[in-house]
Amino acid sequence: MAELAGPRAEAYGESQRELEVTKEAWFIVRSGAGDILVAYLECVDFALALGRMSVSARPFDRWFKDSLRACTGLDLDNPPALSLPELAAYYTES
Repeated sequence: MAELAGPRAEAYGESQRELEVTKEAWFIVRSGAGDILVAYLECVDFALALGRMSVSARPFDRWFKDSLRACTGLDLDNPPALSLPELAAYYTES
């Protein structure tokens, strides 16, 4: 993930714009049960962004999907059936 802020930053930005992702943050949570990778995304349409990423063959997206699979086991080329995230709470200062 460190490469996203370094040598792959420009390609990362291009990918996010193509997917219409306006904000993305990655967190590593260290716990007694092991490390957990948490992603936070804001985008126009999450399902559409996920679908576009799963079929993308752009070099950066290939690298990202391969890296994510190596790190977590999640295969975005063949994503598992899942329910889309449901917003449980949200705060913004007005």
